[in-house]
Amino acid sequence: MVALLKVKKAGVVPSSFRKAWRAQVKAQWHETGMLWHSRYRDKHFTAAGAREYKYTRRKGELQKGNPKRYASTYTGRKEKRFGHTLPNVYSGLMRRMARVVDVRASSKGVRIPLSVRVRVIRNSRVNQLREMTAVSEREVYVLVKVFDRRMRQRLADFRQRSEYKARG
Repeated sequence: MVALLKVKKAGVVPSSFRKAWRAQVKAQWHETGMLWHSRYRDKHFTAAGAREYKYTRRKGELQKGNPKRYASTYTGRKEKRFGHTLPNVYSGLMRRMARVVDVRASSKGVRIPLSVRVRVIRNSRVNQLREMTAVSEREVYVLVKVFDRRMRQRLADFRQRSEYKARG
């Protein structure tokens, strides 16, 4: 007598779960990086972002009452030449370079390298590298919340079926 056994597994199959889990997490980290890039990248070049990320005040920001001293400061020269006093923006090159989307996701997290040229000036109070890589607590809270919600949704949708046939 030959018997045919058919086992049908529904739900998460442990043998292939790890591979599928990593793929899902990596995809979600990529989406989270794209969300940061579209929602929060431009804030690094605004006055509101400068307050939120606690940028170092530039020379001249506190000297607007004295026109002679203000005109010779970095902020005064920038306002005279380009007509703005935005932080991390002089001619606009750095802001344009930061628009390049480069999101590098793995199953452990996401990196978003901004292709900007950061000026390192000796004996300067301004640390532009720290300013460009700053992430506020509110941003982290929002991004983690979105990541968790979407990951729970992905896992709820994640069902794998497999069939094993055995002859006995």
